[in-house]
Amino acid sequence: MNPITRFGPFLAAFSITAGAAVPPPAAKPARPNFIVILADDISPEHFSTYGATTVRTPAIDALAREGVRFNQAWATPMCAPSRALLLTGRYAHRTGVYHNSLQVDRHFSGSSLSFARVLRDAGYATAIAGTSKELGADYRQTGLTGFNEYCVHNGAGNLLAGGKWTGAWEIAPGQDMRVRPNGFTSRYWHPCLVQDGRDRPTTPDEFGEDIFAAYLVDFMKRHRSEPFCAYFAMNLPHGTASSGGQLPTTPAQGRPGRNSGGTMDDCTAYIDTLVGRLVATLDELGLRENTVIVFAGDNADAGNGKTCATEHGAHAPLVIAGPPALVKSRGATDALASFADIFATLVELSGAPLPAGYEVDGRSLAGFLRGETDTHRDWLYSYIGTARMVRDARWVLEAVDPVGGKPEGRFYDYGSTPRVLVDPQTAGAEAAAAHRKLQSVLAGIPYFDRQNAAQAAALKRYSEAPFPHKLEDRPEGAGEQQP
Repeated sequence: MNPITRFGPFLAAFSITAGAAVPPPAAKPARPNFIVILADDISPEHFSTYGATTVRTPAIDALAREGVRFNQAWATPMCAPSRALLLTGRYAHRTGVYHNSLQVDRHFSGSSLSFARVLRDAGYATAIAGTSKELGADYRQTGLTGFNEYCVHNGAGNLLAGGKWTGAWEIAPGQDMRVRPNGFTSRYWHPCLVQDGRDRPTTPDEFGEDIFAAYLVDFMKRHRSEPFCAYFAMNLPHGTASSGGQLPTTPAQGRPGRNSGGTMDDCTAYIDTLVGRLVATLDELGLRENTVIVFAGDNADAGNGKTCATEHGAHAPLVIAGPPALVKSRGATDALASFADIFATLVELSGAPLPAGYEVDGRSLAGFLRGETDTHRDWLYSYIGTARMVRDARWVLEAVDPVGGKPEGRFYDYGSTPRVLVDPQTAGAEAAAAHRKLQSVLAGIPYFDRQNAAQAAALKRYSEAPFPHKLEDRPEGAGEQQP
């Protein structure tokens, strides 16, 4: 694949062009299926495969042993930009999604392809279950999103059949006039859902994540004889939209449950239960040997850097497993991986074509997963609001925010434990060279242009938003929740 050179040598090293079909992976009997599972607001340290001791996650641990667990994977510190990055493989200067409240274009699917759309157009059956946040279009616009089948949360509560939701609410209409004046329906117990163009009735005994998992199980069974891509955009363990961001109880604690009073460990354990349910279905259908499973979290949890322009905020769990011909069993790796790489990876493994000249910012992990190389990237890039971050294997440059009045950011040496804040002007030649390299990466990626009317308008809206990004990690427990 020839690199794109539009944004300089650094971006060129991690871009792909596809004028013809991407070569299929070697030694596979058929195009692989894909299951992409994305948890909402959870840092790596909550899973036992990453060292958690207060909760066990055996299903995810098993995937990590059978495949690859990335110790150094970056998303962004907030759900909207992370999800756009995952779906499209494109940075925010292309999608326009920098923050939940800083989006130059809320309809990026018109100009940026999702992996679902590429796979769907190549003959894959596609489905999404869970939250429909950041698809670049309304979930019902399946031609744009690429997900032909869906079972998703209806947060507004406006029923397709007419009328208003009468079940459970996280924020009642009129309760929060600042953020959700029309209210926000329950996504956990007694959830408000839409399934394939119809309202999906629920009861107080039903838990949303169970319904979503069951929907994807049915999807896989119905499409067992053709290649499929299932995207489980979990709500767990995101706190409810009500004041304080309460966590729900899960069915493991009994039915009916509550949309408050749960714990992070209980929610994490139930995430693992749901992952195990999907994996068991693959085993039951005899599809495990031709299915690639991606498990990740979209950003750190509120106490560990969510919405903060820091390494902690961008650091995400990422586990990829699959048949040995496609995913070598490596266990833990310190190779750098970006959410932007998932798009390119699925495209290459599927053999699906991209339009001539279409540019993405991710680099396919396929060769690394197959064991053809032991390295992947030289650097990782992330962003939140007007702030940016970049790192290599050792050095981190974070909180670089020219619009916010902090153009220099902070420079850290992660080669020691704990990390060390470094002055690149006085720390010696090695640190100075690393600092220049990371600065050059940022210089090669377009930033805001206030002469651009759309960008200027987006920045003005963001200046008035209730949940701006932070330049430093919040203390434990100080995180704000957003619906």
